[in-house]
Amino acid sequence: MCILLATTEHPDYRLIMISNRDEFFERRTHTTCWHNDNYILSPYDMTKGLYDKEKEVYGTWTGINRDGKISTILNLRLEDENKRFSKNGQKTMSRGMIPFKYLEKKPINERQCINWETYERFERCYPFLDKSGDFNFFYGDVKEQDYKVIDSLGNTFSVLDKEHGPNMVVSNDIYKPVKNNDIMEWRKVKLGKLKLRELIEETLNCHSIDTIVNKCFQIASFCSINCENEKVVKDPMVTAGTIFVPPLQCLPQQDVGLTMSGGLYYGTRSQLVTLVSRDGTKVTVSERTLHTSDSDIDEFNQYRPIETKTFNFSLA
Repeated sequence: MCILLATTEHPDYRLIMISNRDEFFERRTHTTCWHNDNYILSPYDMTKGLYDKEKEVYGTWTGINRDGKISTILNLRLEDENKRFSKNGQKTMSRGMIPFKYLEKKPINERQCINWETYERFERCYPFLDKSGDFNFFYGDVKEQDYKVIDSLGNTFSVLDKEHGPNMVVSNDIYKPVKNNDIMEWRKVKLGKLKLRELIEETLNCHSIDTIVNKCFQIASFCSINCENEKVVKDPMVTAGTIFVPPLQCLPQQDVGLTMSGGLYYGTRSQLVTLVSRDGTKVTVSERTLHTSDSDIDEFNQYRPIETKTFNFSLA
């Protein structure tokens, strides 16, 4: 179960984002890089298309472009009673194409499609929205400081503003506004909210980017389940109780709430931190790759990543 934490509350940063990608370690993935004519910075998926096995679908789960558009998509796990409300009945398209559609540079003849602020308007710009796998999608413009969450139930939420508060946590459950204290809210979401408050309090007078980035990775690495007792995932919802998911051995063909399964081990395979300066001109993106295959689970972890990549750039 992936997670995204975001805040606009820090005095030195217009936006801080922390995200974990929880996935099977054997799933082929490219680390964060510049692509699309050096316009989009993101990791991307290299797994063959779910619905067309002969087609390579290079979708992504998170990214930012040169103009300050930013986005992160997460699977939406719907219980049986909510599945009938999903607008996405056919599911013939990869949800990973949704961030790319938002982030890509628009041709002149498509620039009339500049208003993406609701599910309905987004669908006009990307008509395959209702044919994608169920999703929670965070997106927005760091220059305009305007952010939304839409989902495959057709909901639209304004987030990170004066009305809804400066903090947001999204996972694979139905999104609930941060001011609502829902007793049914996943524990990982509740932990995320607490950790965001700690981040602000502990770095209020900190002006070191490296220190804040490291603190963000500490939050992304917070594990609240007993790894020794969870070597085999007997209940997929165990991942809803922790921000960081350690390597969990899955049973063959086990449903862990994903569109595709593959390999033996599932858990947090990469972490990404994004900082945008308070004046909205400078961006730092740092990614840690923790696992890339089942064979590396004993060699690498959140404290000893395979690789750390950092990008610093100015917005156009």
